[in-house]
Amino acid sequence: MYLRQQHHDPDITDEEIADNILSGAYRLHDFATTMWLELTEKFISTSQSLVPPDELVDSLQALHYERKNDGYVNAVIQANAQSLEAFKAYYPELYGILCEAVHFRQICAKSEFKKIPGELCLETQVSISTIANLTRDCYLDGI
Repeated sequence: MYLRQQHHDPDITDEEIADNILSGAYRLHDFATTMWLELTEKFISTSQSLVPPDELVDSLQALHYERKNDGYVNAVIQANAQSLEAFKAYYPELYGILCEAVHFRQICAKSEFKKIPGELCLETQVSISTIANLTRDCYLDGI
């Protein structure tokens, strides 16, 4: 799974992040961070099984374990992920984590900062490491 690869480790240095950017290690980052939840929802909605497959559950649990942000503080979430109900009965903890991701996605959709191709998202000049840290923090907060 792309988001579990070494270059997404939350403990890498700014220099390593810069090297990864320049080497192209993050070329799938935008797609992976914005689409993993939607792809999970689509898979579940098209699945014939009432129980999510073990391989999917294992991957999602590993992603959460390896990339969660222990410093992220959020209010009590009352989100309900109708599209992910298959997890609720068999994997309630994972369902709660996915609900948090759905809630985070909803918050991001309302954000002033939109990614529009060809336009700057920030008015000020910022360093590569600052952008990388912001991206990493936004991604980790959603897990």
